[in-house]
Amino acid sequence: MIKRLVHPQLVQLFRIFQTIKIRMQQDEAVLSLVMLHKGVGGAWRVSDTGQRFYHAARQSGLACAQPAFQQDRISNLQFTRQSCAESGVGGRVGQGENKLGHTRLIGRLARGGKTSQRSRLRSRALDLHPRARRHANIRTRQQGARIAVSGTVIIGGGQAALSAAAELRKRKYDAPIIILAGETAAPYQRPPLSKAYLAGELPVDRLWLKPAEWYEKADVDLRTGVRVTAIDRSAANVITDTGERIAYDRLILATGGEARRLPLPGADLPGVHVLRTLSETEDLSASFHGAKSIAIIGAGYIGLEVAASARKRGMTVTVLEAAERPMCRTASPLLGGWFGAIHRGYGVDLRVNAPVKAIVGESGQVTGVELVDGEIVEADTVLVAAGLTVNDHLASAAGLACKDGVLVDETARTEDERIYAIGDVARFHSKRYDRSIRLESVQNAIDQGKAAAQAICGLEVDYDPVPWFWSDQYEMKLQITGLIEGADEMVRRGDPEEGKFALFHLKQGRIVACEAVNSGPEYMAAQRMIAQGATPDPDRLRDPGVAMRDFLS
Repeated sequence: MIKRLVHPQLVQLFRIFQTIKIRMQQDEAVLSLVMLHKGVGGAWRVSDTGQRFYHAARQSGLACAQPAFQQDRISNLQFTRQSCAESGVGGRVGQGENKLGHTRLIGRLARGGKTSQRSRLRSRALDLHPRARRHANIRTRQQGARIAVSGTVIIGGGQAALSAAAELRKRKYDAPIIILAGETAAPYQRPPLSKAYLAGELPVDRLWLKPAEWYEKADVDLRTGVRVTAIDRSAANVITDTGERIAYDRLILATGGEARRLPLPGADLPGVHVLRTLSETEDLSASFHGAKSIAIIGAGYIGLEVAASARKRGMTVTVLEAAERPMCRTASPLLGGWFGAIHRGYGVDLRVNAPVKAIVGESGQVTGVELVDGEIVEADTVLVAAGLTVNDHLASAAGLACKDGVLVDETARTEDERIYAIGDVARFHSKRYDRSIRLESVQNAIDQGKAAAQAICGLEVDYDPVPWFWSDQYEMKLQITGLIEGADEMVRRGDPEEGKFALFHLKQGRIVACEAVNSGPEYMAAQRMIAQGATPDPDRLRDPGVAMRDFLS
């Protein structure tokens, strides 16, 4: 049973505690102060938070013993018998020992509220704060005589994970937030890896998404180098590779994906690289120092961006694409062909319809790539840029529905009401495009992370974005908004020969996508037009003399 107690002597502490929860055990009551502002209750989860609570209590006139910090990062804040008696919490005050050997305060309940039955021990004493029920979402677990508080655990340390954590704090979510990042680096920007960072134009300290002090200030527990091996949905915890179990009230999967590795002979030779993470980028960059040539397998965004970066460093570059044109999965034929011509103009040997048979080497080092027709393309280093393998295996093993990504609804929630998925790993139904989509973009990582956080905080969410992407290659800035698939008409505005143009894609007269090269106004206007479901006049759309603002209602 749970009793709720609001005592006049403790009103001055409400801004810190927001509620006092009394857990009844027969005639005795264990005083458990739930500090929603810091997400701490019963046995304190974070030592520095317990310390702050102690000082706040002392300043408010409530004497209490120093917090006792334990090796498992859980500390126990012990109130003195005299302090409790003076505050009038219990009619009879004594001390008892819990199963962990910690001293706890017990006493008969002097006054309280209504009693309610609970099927499980869960903190619902949120009446003192009008937004507490929406924002707190604190789950408590009884462990012997200890009550531990769990909040939101985020698996993954990329942009989506950080976006969700930041949005939770922005929305005044006060339960614990733990980010379990598989990489040893703190959350960083991925887009510059294949562009400015690889080209040596951006220092590593410009990659970090947040400074180190932000995590402490926001009370976000970032744990890097932690690999989660399983999700135990019945116990509501995750299991790491060290066997540690971490409890959650809400779980966010931001596991993203990893660079796809091709099952080719020689793919494991030294000198063969993929590019997805910071460490992989640093390995590739280091190989550039002693290399004069590179062969890139795949002519998607990553492959072409690396080709541009390598050319800037004076390397001989060969790009091998099995399809009939570059960027065949993401761009229109006109745009893909145009970028192919741009790369050839910068000296890249870009080949299409060139499937690879094997990666070859000598004396344990890569020396080139063998094509299906038997030709050997010599190279000092090789990059496999074959797209992304989505990391949905954790969700699948936990019994969550997956189909090239974790299936989520418009709030980013899975079929399990306590589990969300965001970013590259999430697949959701787009009402705008009337199909299931999974988006690999920074925009989606940021916005869907925010959407999940808002849903956790109890806000109304209906996530159906207008997607957008970008790529920097040489002096060309490509910006794409919307999805081209299904379009039945293309309208060109501007001249590709001048290096500044936009391709508008329509479906039954409605604009659904735009590919813009060095054409910011067209891109920005198209994004708003797609959101509005605009049906522009194609003749006016292709006329550069008609200002883009004229199409906006």
